[in-house]
Amino acid sequence: MAYLDWPSAILHAIMVPLFTYLFVIIYQPFDMNGHLSFGTFSFMAHLSILYAIFTGSMTATRALLFFMRNRISASNSFYAAWCIGEIICSGLFMAIYVSLAMSGESSYFSVARITIGIDAAIAIFPYALLFFSIDFYRRHREEEDEKMEEKATLVRFYDEYHKLKFVIASTVIVYIRSEDNYLHIYYLDQQKLKRQILRSSMRSQEETLSRHGLVRCHRSFFVNPAFIQLLHKDANGALVAKLSQEGCEGIPISRKYKDEITSLI
Repeated sequence: MAYLDWPSAILHAIMVPLFTYLFVIIYQPFDMNGHLSFGTFSFMAHLSILYAIFTGSMTATRALLFFMRNRISASNSFYAAWCIGEIICSGLFMAIYVSLAMSGESSYFSVARITIGIDAAIAIFPYALLFFSIDFYRRHREEEDEKMEEKATLVRFYDEYHKLKFVIASTVIVYIRSEDNYLHIYYLDQQKLKRQILRSSMRSQEETLSRHGLVRCHRSFFVNPAFIQLLHKDANGALVAKLSQEGCEGIPISRKYKDEITSLI
């Protein structure tokens, strides 16, 4: 989960307390000015100390979550429970300061109930914002990774003038035959064998084809090993590959490439 990565830990440790601090300064909800008007310190002094406590608590819990990431089975429900625990934990620590600063005017548990309630009511906004932002970023990255993987499987065929003529997924190419100055590219389209003719040489395409998993088996042939059903000798004793796709010719296997082809099937 993206919520367990160190960027997420740093963002939460900084943004959740900071948002809460600025929100209280600007709007002073829940009569915060009245709640923090005690002792010799000003409202801003008390609030700044509580902000420091909140930040320290968040830093500790986020660091713990980060170091535990490989030992836990994380889920959205687990993460939600962890966030609730963070709010309770920070509220309890802040309640210690407030109850001590009030010199026993209110019990610790009554103060804790207030600090946890206020903390939860305000902090839910940055928690939600970070949750949806990180989730959006994660989904975006996954889509980009899928596009990159899809792009990596596409074979681009250029003609002798280096003009792009044909783009196809490497997984549907069955075999390629060279004849004179042309390449005959046999591929599957909705499980039917089709052919694309390209004016180009086998040598100019060899590096691209090898990079995409096709294997040279003869000076005039490249084959996709996934479609080789078996190897056998023809009537003349030459080694031939029989392909699993119906309608395909037998693919000759040169001695030079025999061992490599054999190791792939």
